[in-house]
Formats: sequence, C-alpha cells, structure tokens
Amino acid sequence: MSKSKICTIFMVLFLAQAALGKSVDTSNSVESSEETVKNFTPKQRLITYMAISIIGMVQEYSDKCMNVSRSILKDEDFLAHHEPMVVEFKNNLTQFVEATEANKDMEKMFDFVDIFSNTTDFYYEIPEDKVTPEQKYIMEVLNKHHYKDIEIEMNKLFEPFSEKFMKMFNEYRSDLDKPMLDWYERYQQIEDFEEKLEAFTELTKIVDD
Repeated sequence: MSKSKICTIFMVLFLAQAALGKSVDTSNSVESSEETVKNFTPKQRLITYMAISIIGMVQEYSDKCMNVSRSILKDEDFLAHHEPMVVEFKNNLTQFVEATEANKDMEKMFDFVDIFSNTTDFYYEIPEDKVTPEQKYIMEVLNKHHYKDIEIEMNKLFEPFSEKFMKMFNEYRSDLDKPMLDWYERYQQIEDFEEKLEAFTELTKIVDD
C-alpha cells in the first residue's frame, strides 16, 4: 500500500469524525458502537460505521507493517549487511518499530506509519534501469518478508467493510438526500481500492456541508 493510500485512510477518518461533530470511541467494536447510536440519523449511522471501521483498518495496517519490520530486523543475512543505504534502511525500520511500540495514540500513528511508507515505497518507485545493487537487495529483503502482501491483505479487509456499508446505504436510501444518493451511484462504478477510499473523502465532505 502506498503512502498516498495511507494518507487517504486518515483523511477519511478525520473528516468522518468532523462530519459527526463528535469523536469516535476507538475502544469499541463496530458492533458495540452501533448499539450506542440507535438514536442517530441514518446519515450519522453511516458515517459512524465508516469512521470506526477505518480506525480498525488503520490499526490493522500498522500491525502488518510492524510484523514485516520486526521480521526483517531479525533476518541474520540482512543484519550482516553494512552498506550505507542498507544501514539507513535498517535505522528507519528500527525508528518505526520503536516509535510505534512506545506510543499507541491514533493521531501519532499516522506519523509512524508515514516513516514506514516513506522507507519502503521509495525503492519500488525507482525506475528499473536506475536501481543500484543496494536498492535491489533491499527490495529482495522486503519481498522475502512479504511486504507486498500487505496491500493484498488490506484489499481483502476493505471488501467486507464496503459490502456492509453498501447494505446499510441501501437500507437507509429513502432517508438520504440527493447529494449522497448521487455519490452512491458514482461509488458503485468504482473498482480500484485507492479510488474507493478517495470516494469516501468526498462522501464525508458532502455530509459535512
């Protein structure tokens, strides 16, 4: 998952909270939180479900990044390399792990995940004919420890959320206004994961108007 997708997830979360005009209790599950919003309007229920679900996805993404980082930092072959770029990569991963372990605040998590995203995405954005031996080795290490699986797994995690959101939307359709209905028609045509996330930022802005 690219840095831009992480930024999108957090943008959706914060916009959703603003649209509700209240904070979301991250200690609750989606199910228990739904129980507390029985008196909310259909629009508020949708945004509440979205915000809490995205908090869960952000936490899940952070956990997966931590697992990959810890696995790499235990790799004996990797630790035996002392080339400058490899050492810098190692230090960045260590910084991410230590910062995340020391602070569980949701708002801080963005900064920590940003460290990981900047550290890892950089290598995959280099044109193939420009990749140095050190950079190639780092990508091999990332692939060895299943870095690329993170986005696949996050796509799988997103699908159940999207399906339930669409089900709720259809249930509340008669109580929703035209801008939201128009948004939903557009959303149903989107297939790309990142574009779907971006569509939710549009939705929260519509709700907040």
